[in-house]
Amino acid sequence: MLGNYHVHTTMSDGSFTPDEIVQKAISLGLDEIGIADHYFTTKDGIGFVDDSDLPEYIAVIQSLNERYAGTIRVLAGLEIDSSCYNVKRSRLPFHLLNRLDYVVFEYVENRMLGQQIRTECGLEVVETLTEFRDPYMAVGVYTLRDIIELKRKLTCSVGLVHPNLNRDFVHYEPQELARSLQQNDIFIDAYVKTEKTGDPAQDINWPLIGFFKDLGPFGDSFRDQRVEIAPGTDTHSTDNIAVAINAINLLVEQGFQLKTF
Repeated sequence: MLGNYHVHTTMSDGSFTPDEIVQKAISLGLDEIGIADHYFTTKDGIGFVDDSDLPEYIAVIQSLNERYAGTIRVLAGLEIDSSCYNVKRSRLPFHLLNRLDYVVFEYVENRMLGQQIRTECGLEVVETLTEFRDPYMAVGVYTLRDIIELKRKLTCSVGLVHPNLNRDFVHYEPQELARSLQQNDIFIDAYVKTEKTGDPAQDINWPLIGFFKDLGPFGDSFRDQRVEIAPGTDTHSTDNIAVAINAINLLVEQGFQLKTF
């Protein structure tokens, strides 16, 4: 199954409409396209889908899936910021999220960034989080344990989006982490690098240079435990959507388990 599961549209901060994205994916021969626009965030310059927007957001994507049935499968995803930029992180609208095909969580276990953002986000945001009795202030972001707890309330698929495992998950033993992800059915977004470096020694693993670097010592354990991987270009245009095909081929060649939705 050829798919790209991390694409943004004009419903958040992308440059093309959902229909334009789907038509481009069809022209490139993809079997599946996953739209994963941003959920609420106060990050500067980032458009987002708020709670009140979610019903229409889901309806638009489901309508496209019905319109192009038999040609391509269109999946409804959502990218959720786990840092203090998302003041709604402790009160997610699970009744709406469960109408999606999947959600992916950003910045999980990135404790350094979590503390930095908590410092930068300002008094008003901190006061709002305090008012909501946000339980994630000490660390600053969701931990994997938090994701496992949240997943108890989620019926859609759950993943970690472009995680730097080699930096943020080093306190986990490789087999322990892989087993936890596999047993809790949490997939990993494989960030696809869309441009080559020009260095043959590096480009041998293009377009997954960054993913393999961030994977660090966890590659063998992910293969052993069959942790599911979903390639995504994190594109905000129609450019480079097809690069995910190269990523899928490389993941299969190297023995990784692809995510099935």
